[in-house]
Amino acid sequence: TKCLGICKGPVAVIHLGSHDPVVLSRLRKGKHRRSLLAALLALEPLGENLKRRCAKGGKRRSAIRKAQRARRK
Repeated sequence: TKCLGICKGPVAVIHLGSHDPVVLSRLRKGKHRRSLLAALLALEPLGENLKRRCAKGGKRRSAIRKAQRARRK
């Protein structure tokens, strides 16, 4: 997608079986990406190392809105 408005990237917007998407930022290390992939494949909750990378507030809402717009195109 184009810019999601979070400059501390890489950024991921995911759905983990809940209605609310999760926005993760600063997924720079391989261990973060492996943890994310394991959570997605096993449909497990996010580990502590990823919970600290969750965006909150206006940044989260803005990133979700932009990702949804990009998905519709």
